[in-house]
Amino acid sequence: DDDMDGFLNCVDTCPNDPTKRMPGACGCGVSDTDSDRDGTPDCYDSCPRADAVHRAVSVGFGKVVLTAPGGQFRLCWCATSGQSCAQAGEFRIDVGGLTVIGPARRGHERTCTSGRICDFGGLEGLGLEDGDRLVVLETCGVSTFVPRLLGGGVYAGAAGQSLTALVELQSSGSAASWKSVLITAAGGRYRLCWCTP
Repeated sequence: DDDMDGFLNCVDTCPNDPTKRMPGACGCGVSDTDSDRDGTPDCYDSCPRADAVHRAVSVGFGKVVLTAPGGQFRLCWCATSGQSCAQAGEFRIDVGGLTVIGPARRGHERTCTSGRICDFGGLEGLGLEDGDRLVVLETCGVSTFVPRLLGGGVYAGAAGQSLTALVELQSSGSAASWKSVLITAAGGRYRLCWCTP
């Protein structure tokens, strides 16, 4: 019992922290205190003493489709009394976190060659899983299908449009493969568009 907290090291996952037996939200050696009682421990709260929650509020994005890259973000608040709330610097109060499940926006440029099998890995993001799907489109979110691009699963386009590839991700959502189907689409730059069922 290195930290002399009454728990043997073999059952104490914080063997050098006498105040904790388990890491908690902030890890070993750091207090999980929430000074302003807003539900965010001080170790993650950029305003640990100023943003106490007095009543619950629901926030939504309306009918706007969220297209932010996968990741963890901070939710910041601005009071409209005395300021416009139009500049990022006016949102000084940290009210919590927002986790967005999805691929990272950067680094997903891949090259496939017409007339060959296409597969690739190294897709990054937050919460990607096997069974998530990629489709190749000219523009994500719009039914602009790429002619002669078939794949492991076939996704039917709107009336009069060609079929395009719908590929289920594998390797914990980090890899895609058109399996044994040759890509015959014309050369060009297309978009990899992600969706989770």
